Amino acid sequence: MLDETIYRYITEKATDIIYSVTLDRKIKFHNKAIEQIFETSVEEIEKNHYDHLMLPEDKKLAKRLHEERLNGKNSVFEHGFITPNGKLVYLECSANPIFDEDGQIVGSLGIARDITDRKKADKELKESKKQLEEIIESKDKFLSIIAHDLRDPFNTLIGYSDLILTQFESLSKEKIEKYVQAINSSSNKGFNLLQNLLDWSKAESGRITYTPEKVDISKTFDFIISSLEYSSAAKSISIKKNLDNSFIIVADENMLKTVLRNLISNAIKFSFKNSEILIDVIEEKLQYIINIIDSGIGISEENLSKIFSPDINFSQKGTKEERGTGLGLIICKEFVTKWGGRIWVESDYGKGSTFSFSIPKPKQ
Repeated sequence: MLDETIYRYITEKATDIIYSVTLDRKIKFHNKAIEQIFETSVEEIEKNHYDHLMLPEDKKLAKRLHEERLNGKNSVFEHGFITPNGKLVYLECSANPIFDEDGQIVGSLGIARDITDRKKADKELKESKKQLEEIIESKDKFLSIIAHDLRDPFNTLIGYSDLILTQFESLSKEKIEKYVQAINSSSNKGFNLLQNLLDWSKAESGRITYTPEKVDISKTFDFIISSLEYSSAAKSISIKKNLDNSFIIVADENMLKTVLRNLISNAIKFSFKNSEILIDVIEEKLQYIINIIDSGIGISEENLSKIFSPDINFSQKGTKEERGTGLGLIICKEFVTKWGGRIWVESDYGKGSTFSFSIPKPKQ
């Protein structure tokens, strides 16, 4: 009798759930811990099958393990539950079959430990590991761009400026003009690449903030077109905008300029000589749609899914063998997503592409 009292005392004071389950999967016995963990009454627990609070994805496994115990097998497993108060609870369980005097299985006996905090910690650890891996990957990509892509413009700058310095007296006016044009072109490429690297670095570190204001998008287009005038003139490409001289929207002007600079620069890069690029704005009820339309080389169906992905280092050469890093479109997606819009592309390989992005109107 004393032993029974001690066992009962230990059972009731245990912080782990001690329970038994009948052949038809109902709770027959349990200690007080089950009420504390599930935050519900004894009556509520006992009137249902033990899996009525279980996560749907765990119920199939629970039924299979119960059937295995009816065949004499022990089991160790984890299940998730939603308490009547909506709290998510994870239990680590160890269950064994119960035999009567005749050796017949009459149910099962189990011990269940609350591992919710451990599961939460494991999840946070996995998320931290993933974030760390992304940071390392970003750092490696950043260093790769600095080591390779940023080196090319500087090599051109150094090479042609050295030629001008050492051979200035003997160089013809035409040669000097050619070298200066190459220096100017490389300077612009280097500056745009540095700008993208800075924007990307800010986006990756979460230091980009969206600051909407009234913007005359027509003037913004003019500014970007003017800044890319040398690149477009070098290929005799005309850039036209299909909108009024004054068109006011609400947007973050700096982020908008970055997106437009990258998309129009790409359109120039992949357009043929003597072609045309059209900038089109469509006003809808809830948003504006900006389209950058070119008649260049286009994008193959195979590559369409790669161009906005930060996980794939995708880049292709332009119509004059211009190189790129693939960074510009990733930044575009980051910024457009930041202001609540979306960006997409439609392309006919060999005939041209239309890059589009949306800017939501302010809520009234």
